[in-house]
Amino acid sequence: RRARCIVLGDLSIELSVRTTELASMLEIGVRGEQVPSSPDDAFALGTNAADAEIEAGADILVLAGADESAAPDVLVSLLTGVEPVALLPRGGDAVDTPQWIRRAEALRDGRRRAAPLRNSPDELLAQLGSPVVAAAAGCALRAAARRTAVVLDGLPIVAGALLCDDIQYRARQWWQVADTSSERAHRRAVEQLQMKPILDLETGLGNGTAGILALAVLRAAAAVERDDD
Repeated sequence: RRARCIVLGDLSIELSVRTTELASMLEIGVRGEQVPSSPDDAFALGTNAADAEIEAGADILVLAGADESAAPDVLVSLLTGVEPVALLPRGGDAVDTPQWIRRAEALRDGRRRAAPLRNSPDELLAQLGSPVVAAAAGCALRAAARRTAVVLDGLPIVAGALLCDDIQYRARQWWQVADTSSERAHRRAVEQLQMKPILDLETGLGNGTAGILALAVLRAAAAVERDDD
């Protein structure tokens, strides 16, 4: 009945406008959140954003966000036990050798630093240093605790949810992944969550577009179910 899209992070004006326009067409409100740099503050922001929307009557949330750092990949590698090199691009996606090497080093070094904190979520988020991942974890976990459905859009969001699942495995029953992705870390995280994305578009934007489109599909499915009843 009332769907809301929460977009985390510093997205460009162009992407924000596109997201807002699409959401308006489908009568979905958009809440943009500039995430604080502190992971602790970001986690609290995610929790508060979920509370605010649920208190206002939202019965389903789209959670989206973008993060260009290695943090989401590091977290997925650590929580799934997949070696960093297995999450790196291959073939045509790995044509820039210097960039591939830099990414490999960042992922390898990031996992090494994070590994000792595997069972300390707060310290792990602080070490990762990704406000978007921290905010996503706070929002996804809070929504699950309040029995509110969430559509996860983008690698940082799925990575944050994966951390929550590691803490409280029952939380996953309140989530669904919006779209497939060309990013190996995203695919591995989705496998770990034992989910099948609603869409297979590989949008990869993390700006809410895939989540909003996925929500339109869910609404259509619900309408068909009601008609069948």
